[in-house]
Amino acid sequence: MATKMTPKGFLKKLNSKAAASALCFLSKYREYLTSGDLAETLQPIVEKLDSGELLPTPALSEIRQAVMSHIIAVEAAKAEKAIARANTPARGSSKAFQAVILNQAGLVQTYVNNQGEVKELRQNFKLPQEAERWCDRRLFDYPHCYGEVLHHGSPWETIGREDSIARILKRPKGAVIKRSPTPGKLSGQIKIRSKHQSFSQG
Repeated sequence: MATKMTPKGFLKKLNSKAAASALCFLSKYREYLTSGDLAETLQPIVEKLDSGELLPTPALSEIRQAVMSHIIAVEAAKAEKAIARANTPARGSSKAFQAVILNQAGLVQTYVNNQGEVKELRQNFKLPQEAERWCDRRLFDYPHCYGEVLHHGSPWETIGREDSIARILKRPKGAVIKRSPTPGKLSGQIKIRSKHQSFSQG
């Protein structure tokens, strides 16, 4: 049973010595070009080749570029899904809310931890208030950024930096000091009395 050709396998053949003769290579793998996994992508190039609009060597170069672009796009999509799964709390999780810090371009900000590892500024929480307070603390040190709170991966709240700073710098109400009444006399005060003494004149 023949092994099914994959886009990565086909790219490997495109970069091998077998592709030195463009015309022979295209003839040998024409079935894959027109009916394989990439047929929809490669069909326009094959049509240009058949009509004489493209010669075999330029056609092979275009095919190689199209296959590489397809593979890169597929891998990027897989990576994005993996990151989303890793960072999105599962339904039923006790920490259903996630806070994240982003710049104006919408890119997640990073920091370096004590082990020297680069980590994203995102954290999971049980309550939205906890996520908001975390954003407030982080935004104080990250200008030109904003916070976003997600609930099971869906947008819940957007937090502006100015609002965060205002909440952090908000002064609490002054403490009420209860003054004790001043006693009229100090306890243990030394009492001095003048005593008149009379002496005999005789």
